[in-house]
Amino acid sequence: FISIDGELRVWWGDKHENGDWYGERLLPSLRRWLELPIERLLIAHGPQVGGGVDELAAALERPPHSLE
Repeated sequence: FISIDGELRVWWGDKHENGDWYGERLLPSLRRWLELPIERLLIAHGPQVGGGVDELAAALERPPHSLE
């Protein structure tokens, strides 16, 4: 995960060109986290973003961040 302009985003690396894998494998595995009582998220890059599980749910609906 990365924060861009105050929003949490899934960081989809530039070497991963298979969008099917992202939608069919990665997102479903991350959606399982929505069942957990998440209050804080550790962000790999960028400033911290509040909102816990609600922000995580929103991030999974946003387009992924890519270096391309």
